[in-house]
Amino acid sequence: MSNVQVSIPDSMDFVMDNFIKAGIFPSKEEMLLAALSKFVQKNQIELLDYFANQDIDWALKEKESI
Repeated sequence: MSNVQVSIPDSMDFVMDNFIKAGIFPSKEEMLLAALSKFVQKNQIELLDYFANQDIDWALKEKESI
């Protein structure tokens, strides 16, 4: 597992502390991991679509050069 260091605004830190105090998350690390996982799941199709379009563009350029 990799480690990442981030700086967050004080207002976001305050909100994160409240989620932890409420027992919704055990730690800031777990909260950030959950948020990142949700972001990746939500945007994974868009990312795959982007790479597919890149491949198609490359193939069309190759076809034109033949």
